[in-house]
Amino acid sequence: MTSFQQYLKKIRQPHKTAVKITLLNADETEKQDITNQMFDISGNISVNYQNGARRSCTLKINNDRNRNPIDINHIWFGQKFKVWAGIYLDDNTPLYLPQGVFCVTNPTDTYNPSERSVTIQGVDKWAYFDGTIAGNLSGTYQTNIGNNLFEATRGLLRLSKYDNGINVSDKTEMIDPLDPNLSNYYIGKFDSFGNELLKCPYTATVQRGGTMADVLLEYAKILSASIYYDANGRLVIEPLSSLDDFNEDKEILWDYTIDEKEMTGLETSYNFDKVYNDFIVLGNIANGYQAKARIQNHNPLSDISIEKIGLKTKPPYEDSQYYSDSQCEALGKEYAKQEGMLKKSITLPSLPLYHFD
Repeated sequence: MTSFQQYLKKIRQPHKTAVKITLLNADETEKQDITNQMFDISGNISVNYQNGARRSCTLKINNDRNRNPIDINHIWFGQKFKVWAGIYLDDNTPLYLPQGVFCVTNPTDTYNPSERSVTIQGVDKWAYFDGTIAGNLSGTYQTNIGNNLFEATRGLLRLSKYDNGINVSDKTEMIDPLDPNLSNYYIGKFDSFGNELLKCPYTATVQRGGTMADVLLEYAKILSASIYYDANGRLVIEPLSSLDDFNEDKEILWDYTIDEKEMTGLETSYNFDKVYNDFIVLGNIANGYQAKARIQNHNPLSDISIEKIGLKTKPPYEDSQYYSDSQCEALGKEYAKQEGMLKKSITLPSLPLYHFD
């Protein structure tokens, strides 16, 4: 039985949480394990499903005898750290699963008769692009027609932390030393006009006063992509939706049942007014033709199909940056996936399940 299989079995039983926190060097190799300096293993991690900044955390570190001062050699501006969490297996060995790579922002040093601690606010590496730590543009950033958007993204990550006007080869000087993870979906793919998906279709500009994050989000819009940092601190670019996965059955990560302690309750609210079964996306007009797509729910197995409840059209979405029918279709399918279902808001208190992402 693999250690992960042991984890899946053990987590349903009484178990002890395992936590590991490491400070990272500039190239993101491990610098120092500070797990034993945690203050009562106190902290929390938040993950939101969105483009851009997705992960944040708060950690409290024991600072007896000022072992972790807030200064340039210890806890300091932009210091990266990685958080792992898991459980101790039956043989008392820990199994750790990555929960994110974070950057220090706005630490608090507490010093009183009963406590000496440092509380760290951490955000994922998107903070280097959205202005939280760095990323504000001093001039216009331009991506030319035909530029490869993956190479353009990698170029942004390889910019120098000390001079954003140049690319560097030294990983310790790069904004992000890890290559982005590009979905295979984009490799060798073309849109309905025969244009390579990874080639920039227009001159994309972000004006002075914007951020590098705005540039990356512009690339994501062109590619109809999700863009975010994963649990290992690597930038991910993956399609919002595609024909291949539109009706694909997804892997089940966990089966909750009311007889087991993982789920401690369940509350479901239904929002009938937010149900749609018709989605229209309108794009750019070129040579008298407007890029467009319309996705409708005619699925006989769906309780909210047009045939079951009538036509319920979402207000059309229009953006001139969408230049092809295939782009509009991808966005329409994404809307259909997210909003073409009976809206249920579910609150599910649960014990931590560390393999969730």
